[in-house]
Amino acid sequence: MSEILKFKSPAKVNYFLKVGEKLPNGYHKIATVMSAIDIYDHITVAFEGSRIEIESDNTKVPQGPSNTVYRAIEALLKEANVDIGIKVNIQKNIPLESGLGGASSNAASVMLKLNDHLNLGLGLDELLTLGVKIGSDVPFFIFGSPALVTGIGENLKKIEGIPETWMVVVKPPGSVSTKLAYKMIDLVLTFNKKSIIIPKFNGTLGGLIEGMVNDFETVVGVEPIVNDKRNDRDRDGGGYSVYLPEVGRIKREIERLGSLKAMLTGSGSSVFGVFGNRIEAKRAFEEIRSKNDWTVFLAQNLFY
Repeated sequence: MSEILKFKSPAKVNYFLKVGEKLPNGYHKIATVMSAIDIYDHITVAFEGSRIEIESDNTKVPQGPSNTVYRAIEALLKEANVDIGIKVNIQKNIPLESGLGGASSNAASVMLKLNDHLNLGLGLDELLTLGVKIGSDVPFFIFGSPALVTGIGENLKKIEGIPETWMVVVKPPGSVSTKLAYKMIDLVLTFNKKSIIIPKFNGTLGGLIEGMVNDFETVVGVEPIVNDKRNDRDRDGGGYSVYLPEVGRIKREIERLGSLKAMLTGSGSSVFGVFGNRIEAKRAFEEIRSKNDWTVFLAQNLFY
């Protein structure tokens, strides 16, 4: 019988997200304050066979080399000069294409677990270097929460002053193409060449709310602009949209139910609302869940 590992993989939210100019390599500079939250995928790893295999209860999760976990394992084993068969099962709870970082978290969690279990001996810097090649959010999940992330995801720093936060997270049926969202950002934002000012969080909810901002809210969920080069702004070839009226509806509904502030996470399409305490958040969670076909979570931020 093969050896089996079982562990969890958390989601994330962005309390602060500013997008900078596009680099020659196609990536954008970013500055973001991220926190892991207690919404989890469940991962099982078995050491068997002679190759990397990925399976999931969600048929939309890719099973081949395009999967972030597949690429992470491949890069990790190559770096450590190890050749073994690994089979991974991912039980998805974090919605796909939601701005909650599920795929990146899966990759980071598997890298950390395999490095430890197989005694590969890779240090934090080595794991971060591998991680950023897999995805820009992967280093954050390796590094720890909460954190300030800059560059293209490779520069990380622990950030102080983030309070314990209860929130309601809502994912509408529609999804947002990150690639398309960045394309629209390039059209509508005038980038400031000066340094981005990071909020000074002071440990209070008031300080957190004051610092919350997300540049993607300028293009996701707003009315489509129909003129010249922007007339394709709401669709791409994959059927994704950045025009999701439900994003605005969700924000208004969460705030109507007592949220101190509701905001898009990542490029969407999920919205999270910060509440003063668990009781208020739970009350809003139950009401939203009972009246809509949205995917709804009650969550708290994580520190590690």
